[in-house]
Amino acid sequence: MIELKSNTLKQYLQTSPKVILIFGAEWCPVCQILTEKIKIIEKNSNEYKFLYVDGDKFELLADSYYIEKYPTMIKYINGREVKRKEGSNIKKLIN
Repeated sequence: MIELKSNTLKQYLQTSPKVILIFGAEWCPVCQILTEKIKIIEKNSNEYKFLYVDGDKFELLADSYYIEKYPTMIKYINGREVKRKEGSNIKKLIN
């Protein structure tokens, strides 16, 4: 999983065909569970590029994506948002 800064996010969304963008926070226990799940997924597949944004550090960026809860995951295909999910059930997002 790649931790992003606001100035690199658009570049990844434009150049990677399948992206899961995750907004989380260090204090969030569900975000920590999700991070562990993503590590397992990344070991078994490279279908998606997983990008992480700390919403507390980049609050304006999180606001610009209308993030209300952590974690929030957004699935992008060819630069377009196709699905959004809150919580740690990543399987529902990638299937």
